[in-house]
Amino acid sequence: MEKPNDLKDSIEPVNIESTTRILDQMMNCICKIKLKERIGTGFFCKIPFRKETINVLMTNYIFLNEKEFKDIKNLNLSLNDEKETLTIDLGLDRETYFNKEYDVTLIELRDEDNIKDYLELDDNLFQDNSEINYIDTSIYILNYPNGDTAAVSYGILNNINEYYINHKCRIDIGSSGSPILNLKNNKVIGIHNKSSNGTLLKFPLNNYINKREKMFINMNDKEFKIIKEIGKGGFGRVMQVLSKSDNKYYAIKEIPIKNETKEKIENSKNEGYFI
Repeated sequence: MEKPNDLKDSIEPVNIESTTRILDQMMNCICKIKLKERIGTGFFCKIPFRKETINVLMTNYIFLNEKEFKDIKNLNLSLNDEKETLTIDLGLDRETYFNKEYDVTLIELRDEDNIKDYLELDDNLFQDNSEINYIDTSIYILNYPNGDTAAVSYGILNNINEYYINHKCRIDIGSSGSPILNLKNNKVIGIHNKSSNGTLLKFPLNNYINKREKMFINMNDKEFKIIKEIGKGGFGRVMQVLSKSDNKYYAIKEIPIKNETKEKIENSKNEGYFI
């Protein structure tokens, strides 16, 4: 199939004030992440979950993983073509998702992070991958190449292998973690990692949602969100939880009872009553 000749495969600086409304909103959602001596790109987005949405910062695992996350207290971001800065306090007990296989990191955001102004996009941001004719799909990548000003790189998809993307789109250092968008509908197809490669977001997002589902416990028609583990022993673990019904914090002890005798199950119930 002949490849489109009306697309540019070079990096072009973006004049944010003169872009279209959609592109302007998209550019407002990306940020430059400064991590020690390295620079990468991240982007803010909303992920639908149950009847709500979760605000997250997304980037690459290879750029920001568990080790780096533990070693830093604050994440320093530059936004709006470096006209603004934002600091994310990582000391708070916030939820994270690290996936080495898909090369994706998600950091859940809170109201105190003050990122409301950078979440202008609707919840239907991500492309349904079944709608994509992968080969020769026209794309663009929003990024901060070489840690410089915000830019748009235009190109095409060359190939999709399971969840890996191969594209023809010239990208420089500092673009790791940039969103890859479908030029036709401005929806996010994947996330760029290195060279001419990326990951389809369908797979890591499904994994993330599944993990999120497991963090909810139904009990007596009340819904609790697990905040963190606060204790662990030979008979189970104790978790700090937040009640969705009264917005109060509680402690719940989880005791595995699979394949246990009736006597042991009864003892576990009695322990709960005494607590």
